[in-house]
Order: sequence, then structure tokens, then C-alpha cells
Amino acid sequence: MGSSRWKQIKNAAYEEMARYGWMHDMSSFRRPPYPGVDFPAKKKGDRDMLRRKRMEIPMLEGWEAVDAALKAIAAANNELSVINGSMNMQIDALKEASDNMAKPYKEEIKKQELLIKEFVQANKTDMKGKSRKLTFGTVGFRLSTKLTLPKELKKVIAALRKSGMDDCITVKEGVNKDILKSYDEKDILKVGGKLHKEDTFYYEIEQMAVSEG
Repeated sequence: MGSSRWKQIKNAAYEEMARYGWMHDMSSFRRPPYPGVDFPAKKKGDRDMLRRKRMEIPMLEGWEAVDAALKAIAAANNELSVINGSMNMQIDALKEASDNMAKPYKEEIKKQELLIKEFVQANKTDMKGKSRKLTFGTVGFRLSTKLTLPKELKKVIAALRKSGMDDCITVKEGVNKDILKSYDEKDILKVGGKLHKEDTFYYEIEQMAVSEG
């Protein structure tokens, strides 16, 4: 954008501010575009062009180059499949080895917990209060409250609503866009939605052709 163009836009903004005063409630401040001043529209491909420039790669100059690029993507996908497969195999092997190494320690903890609980329950009278502090830890009993509900939750929910205990009911609502998109456009507009149609770029890889090539 040229300096004169930017100056024109800036002056229009200052005039708009002066109209309402610098300290005025900014909710009444009119946002751009201002009368008689058009901001340059961003082109749809600008973002892709900037990304390509950052990656320092030249533009493709023909359909053969496009086909070669698709082949490069397919080859890279093949390599990624090998890498991911190898990674998953190593992760699975590491998990299995870790589980095997951890197993005796987990079993030891369970065994000792059971022995401690069994002894403390049988010797509650030796404790002062509900706990006893030892050198390597403390054992005891805490009052805990556990809520149980019947399997038929629908009856519980109905009873909660009837009793005015709606704050105990969790409700998660949302909009299924895939289903809503299948409705007629007039029905979508009726509920406040809009259909935006545009040609979006896509590509498909002939993976077999690359594998055979």
C-alpha cells in the first residue's frame, strides 16, 4: 500500500474519532471501511503465496510439475507410513517391557496394602483416635461418603425434576452440523444458519502408481 493511500485511510480514521471525541464510549465508533475510503481486499491465494515464499520454493510451471509434486507427496506418505509403523512397534514393545518390569512392584504394593489393612482393622483399639503415625507413614480410617444410584437413571432424573433439584442434572447440548447441512436451505436460514458454497482445493494420490513406479 502506498504512503499516500495509507495517509488517506489514517486521516479518515482520525476524522471518525474526532467526530465522537477521543474519550467517547467506543461502542458508537464506526469501524472501517469509512465513507469514500476502500481498504484493499485480500486476495484468496495471498496466504498460500506468502507461505510458499516463506518456504523458499518456486511456483510450479506446468501440469507435469504438478504431477511430479503429487508423486513427491505419495513418496513422502510412504516414508511416513514406514516411520509411523516402526514407531508404533517400538512403542508397543516398550509398553510391554515396561509392564513386565512394573508388574512385580505393583503386585508387591497390592500385597502390602492388603496386609496393612488387615492388621490395622484387627488392631483398631491400639490407635489413639482414627489414625496412628509410624516412622514410614500413617495408617488410619477416614469418614467417606459414597453415593449410589439405581441403574434406571431416567427415573432418578424425573424425580430430581419433580423435586426442583434441576441443579443435579447435567445437560450437554450442541448442534450436529452434518445433519443440519442436509436440510433445505430455507430451513437452515429459519434457525439462523447459512450455507456458504465455494470451490475448495483438493488432491488425491494414486498411491499404487507410485508404489509400482
